Amino acid sequence: MSISGNLSRRAALGLTVGAALSVAAPFEALVASANPHPPMLPQALTRDCIKNQSLPKFKGHHPKVILGDGHLLLALALILDDPVAHLHGWQADLIRHSPQLYDLWRQKAPALAEVPRIGDASAASFSLETTLALEPDLVILGGGYGPGLHDTHIITKLKQAGIPILFVDFYHNPLEHSADSLRALGRIFGATAFERANHLASLIEQRIQTIKTRLAKANPPRPKVLLEGNAGLPGMGCCWLPGGKGLGSFIELAGGINPGTELSSSRAWVKMARELVLQQQPDVYICTGGPYLRGKNGLAIGPGIEEDEARRSLGLAAAASQTVIASQMQPNSIHGLWHLFPTSPLNIIALEALCTWLHPSLFAKDPEQISMEKLNKDFLSLPMPGCYSVSLQS
Repeated sequence: MSISGNLSRRAALGLTVGAALSVAAPFEALVASANPHPPMLPQALTRDCIKNQSLPKFKGHHPKVILGDGHLLLALALILDDPVAHLHGWQADLIRHSPQLYDLWRQKAPALAEVPRIGDASAASFSLETTLALEPDLVILGGGYGPGLHDTHIITKLKQAGIPILFVDFYHNPLEHSADSLRALGRIFGATAFERANHLASLIEQRIQTIKTRLAKANPPRPKVLLEGNAGLPGMGCCWLPGGKGLGSFIELAGGINPGTELSSSRAWVKMARELVLQQQPDVYICTGGPYLRGKNGLAIGPGIEEDEARRSLGLAAAASQTVIASQMQPNSIHGLWHLFPTSPLNIIALEALCTWLHPSLFAKDPEQISMEKLNKDFLSLPMPGCYSVSLQS
């Protein structure tokens, strides 16, 4: 059915025809109009919910998939040889947040540039009209920078239109949900994809268990960790720290103390007053960033960034930070991470880095460690060159 021929179907669902979506602005523009961190996902999404979803069977053709969060393409790239072949529409959040990665992937898969955009970088921007017009076989929702379980009006309209929905979660409860979400995605795309997804999911589960066991046996002191999100981003304000979910849960698992958990145990990010942050006296300082912070006294790290540049920018970011006095900290206590790690199964790389930084005697140079080099070599069908974690002291 054509888009024009589908208007009556949309009208029946109470939808109106809107203007075409514009190309996403740079990541900095997020702070001018919206909270740059996604909202809390309701606790109703559990491991059992993810594992026991009734999934459609697609035989004889590539399922036409729409991603309610564009960052989920990172997950598909880990389990599919040609993830773009399945992509029928997506949110433009990945394009906005990491245009460098988008450009890299467009060179590898030119068809990516032709994939329709069904929203920008929030659930509010998700276009039901465009989604229904594209007539997908499946919509995948991740509740990060797009719709989640709390967006019941979207879910209701999709169900009324007979479009199946798959829920995954790599963002809010990554320790509990990443492996099962990978397997759920694998089941959609056939035996080969499931085998690959299950392999990676098992590696992640085994690694998490190893980390827990090693820390429990050694019982080392727990350093206080101040992790500042997008330090230096113009208009960001002070100070975004992980709550008890997302990266905050990784800090705790890696054997550290996360001050943000005290503010909210149920959110991935929380805003802490600068006066309270300055009282923390952290043992370890970590900031997140991306290529969009080049030349802005923030951490330039991620796709296309070499390690030397990332380290230089980390020094500038720490010196300019409103939250710590970098000169009073040891260089081996100042580190940086790619801000988009928590949006996909790549979050395991952030966990590995945290373990190495907080307890180097237990985890440094660990041959069992899951690295970006390993993921690029053994799993990723779309390349991710660059430096994604860095320490001020090499």
